[in-house]
Amino acid sequence: MRHSSTLTRFAPGRILSFAASIVAALALSGCWWDSSSTSTSTTPPPATGSGTTVTGSIYAGAASGATVTAYALNADGTLGASLGSATSGADGSYSVALSSVPTGALVLVASGGTYTAESDGASITLGELRAVVPAVGSTGTTGVVITPLSDMVTARVEALAAAGGAIDASLASASDLVKSTYGFTGPIASLVPLFDKASIGTDGYLLGLVLGSLDTCAKSAAGASRGSLYTALSSDFADGSFDGRFSGTPVTLGTGSLSSTAGTSDFLGCVAGYASSGKAVLDAGVSLSDLAATVTLVRTAVADSAATPKSIGLAAGSSGAISTLAYGGKQWVFIAARGSGVVAIDVTDPTAASPTVKVFSSLVTNFGGQDIGGVVPLLGADHPQLLVFAYGSKHIALVNADTGAVDYETDLPLAATSPVSFSGGSAYIAGAIPDTGRDGVWLATADGYLFFDRATHAIGTQYAIDPSAQLAENLGGDIQHGLLFAPNYAPGIQLVDLVAGKSYYLDGSAYTNAFLAPTGGYTPLSYPDAGSVDAGYQVGIVTNEDTDDVGFINLKTVVKTDVTGGKSTFAPASGGSALAKLGGPTLSGSAVDSDTHLVMFMAGYSSDVAVGMLQDPASVASGATWAGLTDWRFVLNLTGYSYARDPHAAAAIKNLSDGKAYGYLLDGGVHKAFQIDLAAFLGAAAQGTTGSAAHQLAADPTTNGIVKSITW
Repeated sequence: MRHSSTLTRFAPGRILSFAASIVAALALSGCWWDSSSTSTSTTPPPATGSGTTVTGSIYAGAASGATVTAYALNADGTLGASLGSATSGADGSYSVALSSVPTGALVLVASGGTYTAESDGASITLGELRAVVPAVGSTGTTGVVITPLSDMVTARVEALAAAGGAIDASLASASDLVKSTYGFTGPIASLVPLFDKASIGTDGYLLGLVLGSLDTCAKSAAGASRGSLYTALSSDFADGSFDGRFSGTPVTLGTGSLSSTAGTSDFLGCVAGYASSGKAVLDAGVSLSDLAATVTLVRTAVADSAATPKSIGLAAGSSGAISTLAYGGKQWVFIAARGSGVVAIDVTDPTAASPTVKVFSSLVTNFGGQDIGGVVPLLGADHPQLLVFAYGSKHIALVNADTGAVDYETDLPLAATSPVSFSGGSAYIAGAIPDTGRDGVWLATADGYLFFDRATHAIGTQYAIDPSAQLAENLGGDIQHGLLFAPNYAPGIQLVDLVAGKSYYLDGSAYTNAFLAPTGGYTPLSYPDAGSVDAGYQVGIVTNEDTDDVGFINLKTVVKTDVTGGKSTFAPASGGSALAKLGGPTLSGSAVDSDTHLVMFMAGYSSDVAVGMLQDPASVASGATWAGLTDWRFVLNLTGYSYARDPHAAAAIKNLSDGKAYGYLLDGGVHKAFQIDLAAFLGAAAQGTTGSAAHQLAADPTTNGIVKSITW
């Protein structure tokens, strides 16, 4: 339940005195929710009524003159009776005298008043902020800080309670989700924001950075008053996902709708802007380098959060030549389109007959005429960027994702004097996995797997490839769990543990034994051609070169063995690997959507396509065998599709608008890409009920809307 009113905040010049008053108050009163909390609210003004009181502060900046009303919180998440109200002081503090003590939780609703914005010092009117108090003792409760983050918690609690969740459990779940989304280590219920340089590295300073970044976003909220963004973001967050919707219904902001990316990629752009030029940052003498660790913490937390849809594009499970990035309320597919340069397709509405297509063809000249082979989205600047490379060049370019303009370009200082050869091509740079938290890209190069720092333009950590192995044609990645997954063609797999800072290998007989063919007398996966990772199930996928064999490894349960002075190894746990023979299609690459767990299989030199549903290893009953896939379908020689050669040009992406996963393929013959409705492909009728016929499509998927082409 929302109340239509406004709330405001507090001047940056009073930030330090505000924080000092909080510290003084902490010495006098205990924290109201979690005893491990390190800060509480200011000393409140005297209560206007008698009896039990709830005290604390309002901060979006500190809101002066706001009305704070306490309501009982019903078990179904709705608001009950009003229990009292008060007006906040000049420093944002309040004290509400309760007319009666509720038996359960209550909600504080702050509305009206003004605050001074951290980003530019403007005086802003805010709509409304809320906070949940789980219980009120007979002596009252102190230190309840009402902020945009407490409002997100409240919105999520109301939604969970409306679905039948207990208030206490809902509050714990909602609080944990907010904490993990922004990277807090301690409780946030009584946390106040800090802005002074000495506080960098604390949760208090992190809160200040988050609030300042949100305010930076609020400045550009189209069609709405500046202070109304917080209510809209809370409504978006209420269902546990930042996608611009609440349970499928678009969230209203002003006269329009909230951007589907307001809480994710748009927010990270605001973090970059606030950290470099926010008024509260500059007034405190804080430099961008001072904030590097805190900004990295926020970026990593947002990218890894369960509230961030993986389809936003902050992470990728494979390094194919197609990627996605959603920003500004639109979702784009970016294609490294070889001689066409980079192609950007607006897939916000995947059913659009003629979607907007941008072609950045001039980029080919930046690479001396070399075909563009890779395009990786980045969000560390104040505008979305793409890291672009060509397979046959050491050159890279940072490109404005909107305009195609080159922001920066250079040759990488690779030691290799010639590209690595594959069965179907060669490359100095074969693929790349974005690392949003570290603000860079992991590149698969002729020198090994290495990190390119977007901000410093420097090469960082490098992981060499074992001399007996060969660079993965397509690299898999699960940055959320700190892994690069590289089938190195030897045959073998190199697992790079980014947390431990070392590589582990599965090769030789251990590799062969992990993927034994049950029958047939052949050696499956003898030429591992490409890898991808489902970060949801934590499953690595290996495709063999030009066969119908696919291998799977449960990365969550692998056993690692450290060898001092030698090659460290890993192996699947018992039952932690699987092999599937798909029964006909010629395959060598894959791409997987980690939300729906749908996998698209294809090849660089085949026009066959398959779609499968991953089986969650955790769902396998004791004593049963993990199969890798629960079902799959394939088509031989997809109508109108010309393969695009190696490395593979494929992606599997969940659409933010309709919640469906789509596969994308670059056509190697003309200026065209294919969009495949993966669930519809998998659900289409098969030719028969046994053997390969049970998996081969009965009808041409290009004639029934399952597959459509997009040209440029």
